[in-house]
Amino acid sequence: MGQAEAIGLGELLVHGFDLARALRRPWSISDDDARTVIYGVAPILPSLIDRERARGFRASYELRLRGGSSLALRFEDEALTVEAGTVADADCRISANPRAFLLLS
Repeated sequence: MGQAEAIGLGELLVHGFDLARALRRPWSISDDDARTVIYGVAPILPSLIDRERARGFRASYELRLRGGSSLALRFEDEALTVEAGTVADADCRISANPRAFLLLS
């Protein structure tokens, strides 16, 4: 699945969830679908960084989505890199249920 499809699926899942709650109707988001959205959207995260505010910031994060693989996120002075894998020296490790992380993020 490409980035555009992942974004579209995320919009459908999250806003469908919001509408279903407002209408008091059932709505489910599977962990597999949530992982698909998160992994599909991850490559565009670097373009969302406010470079001015990120200037001088250095940190590494490991996002562990339960039932899936990890993502390594590294901030290095105005830039963010995102790649599959673990971070040996992570400043922060997040282990999350994919559905909960999608709704939270």
